[in-house]
Amino acid sequence: MNKKITKEEILKKSIKVVDKLINFVMIVFFLLLMLIGVYAIYDSYRIYDDSRLGDEIIKLRPKIEDGFSIEPLREVNPDIDGWIRIFDTNIDYPILYSKDNMNYLNVSYNGSYSTGGSIFIDYRNARDFKDDYTITYGHNMTTGQMYSDIKRYEEKRYFDNHLSGILYTADGLYKVKILYFSLMNAYNDDAYNLLTYRNERNGEILEMFEKRAFNKNSDFNGFADKLLLLSTCDAFGSNDRSALLAELIKVNDEEMREIEEGSSILLDGGKGDGGENDVEKAGKRLGCFFIIILIIIIIIVVVRKIREKRREQKERKKQV
Repeated sequence: MNKKITKEEILKKSIKVVDKLINFVMIVFFLLLMLIGVYAIYDSYRIYDDSRLGDEIIKLRPKIEDGFSIEPLREVNPDIDGWIRIFDTNIDYPILYSKDNMNYLNVSYNGSYSTGGSIFIDYRNARDFKDDYTITYGHNMTTGQMYSDIKRYEEKRYFDNHLSGILYTADGLYKVKILYFSLMNAYNDDAYNLLTYRNERNGEILEMFEKRAFNKNSDFNGFADKLLLLSTCDAFGSNDRSALLAELIKVNDEEMREIEEGSSILLDGGKGDGGENDVEKAGKRLGCFFIIILIIIIIIVVVRKIREKRREQKERKKQV
């Protein structure tokens, strides 16, 4: 004789099935989250490695005491026109020149594909920084590489403590003196109009930045013979640009040696091949997040198992 299945038993079995399904869905969901996170960490490191300077150019990083010449850099790539270093920042890179402003957006200094691209001069400028006003571009990367540190100049304290650097070119050696940090629009602001403002208009350019400055160098007399703009994207998908306007002051070898010796940067190592610490911090944060998620999964599964056991025990007692 077949035993009649009661509504209560059907309900209990349904609850068990739903319980197991919920456990399965939760585990799959959190595993997917972890896989996405692992890929994000991998992608960050890949972008960092893709954009960092190679050993072949790091050993050519210019120093006056080594008898600096641009020619060894041009043996790596004839498009290299100089090297810029802003003390105590990640900005420490070769600067390249091309026939347009697209080539080095995603091409490294050695000609290989790179998400981070290169630091490069606006194609409308003369090579070797011979114009009165030269524009350079670099990506704003989450890994802290290229021109990412420009955005940090929005902080007054950071601005005041990072006002100098060095520019090595075939035309000569320059001290870089940061004058202004501003937000500009790449399509609407005359700061990017090189057809008009490339030469003999520095006074007007300085007036533009004086009016739009978030931060400015108090130790500036208001005039500069040669200007350099360091420009990077302010945010993804935006036409706004974070921009540093700097004065270029030509110096001789002896003066440059004094600047190098007096700078806070470690010239043999530097920070210039990117913000590895930023990547490591992001990796650690994601790692902590995944550990917390794993602990939550374990706690939830254990609690549900305990509840299930207790229900079974109650059912047995009822049957007895």
